[in-house]
Amino acid sequence: MERRKKQYWLLSMIVIIVEMAALALSSKDQIRELSKRSICNKVVKQEETLSQLIGRYMKEDRNLFIHLSQENGDVIPYKQLKDKEITKTFKQFKLIGIDYKKNGDMVFYVYPYLDLLIEGYISGFYYSEQDEPISGDGEEIGDLEYESDGLYYHWYKTEKITDHWWYFEEIISFSGKATGRKNVYGQHEI
Repeated sequence: MERRKKQYWLLSMIVIIVEMAALALSSKDQIRELSKRSICNKVVKQEETLSQLIGRYMKEDRNLFIHLSQENGDVIPYKQLKDKEITKTFKQFKLIGIDYKKNGDMVFYVYPYLDLLIEGYISGFYYSEQDEPISGDGEEIGDLEYESDGLYYHWYKTEKITDHWWYFEEIISFSGKATGRKNVYGQHEI
């Protein structure tokens, strides 16, 4: 009788652990989707303000990275600019940085809260002057989603929000395992 109780208890614990793992894995996807919807809705609502911001920085004849706090070379803390619109944009979108490219593209990096759940996760939105998808480093890409697993794991996905505005998600993992999960084909799941 005692042995049967131990087996029942062990089986119950295994079921609970499996259910918790399944909940945690599905929660990541739900959180990613909610975050994406929130960012895209804000971009649509603030499109005019964001476009004006881009217009002001198109006059710059250099690449410029406006950061939450760091400073070195072409990296400038946003507070140092004393620009009310930049400050408002950083706060509204919870940004960690804005990367302005000489070609007129501008990438807005959202603070990586999801990095706590998904190693190396980055998301945000960008303005593409040519209205073409670009990678996280501002290079034009042909595919809306790609993945590579060499010296490090890299996954990138982008989708259009509205004309010239795009949402992106990216995972860069130097440990070679994006989330620790692999699908049945041995590929990393996002």
